[in-house]
Amino acid sequence: MMDARRDGSLSRDQRIVRSSEFRAVMASGARGVSPCLVAIRPAGVTGSAPPRLGVVASRKIGGAVRRSRAKRLLREVYRRGERPAGDLVLIARRGIEDASWPDLERAYRTATRMATARGRERRRRGRQNPDGSGRQA
Repeated sequence: MMDARRDGSLSRDQRIVRSSEFRAVMASGARGVSPCLVAIRPAGVTGSAPPRLGVVASRKIGGAVRRSRAKRLLREVYRRGERPAGDLVLIARRGIEDASWPDLERAYRTATRMATARGRERRRRGRQNPDGSGRQA
């Protein structure tokens, strides 16, 4: 995997680009929600998986200029913050244009931690027996 480019942008292998990859993460992922963004991480990610980012801003955010700004903000908070292993999809919410930078950083940390914790919960629940007990049959 390549490092970030000199201009700070993410290289192609550091991004989720195909719609099938987005769908896979969003279908099986655990969500962390904050007022200005949603973070989704798939369950079962190992610490050795390379970090990749996908960014989504729907028309609910506004026109093309506002959506582009929201996506730039999400990419920048990802670049400056801690990058969790594996895939991460960030979805902009309506409050993103009013959020200050410290609020956005806090929302990113909170949402990614929440999604990571919920992903771990899902993995544990997946190992349980059909009767709901954690005991082996």
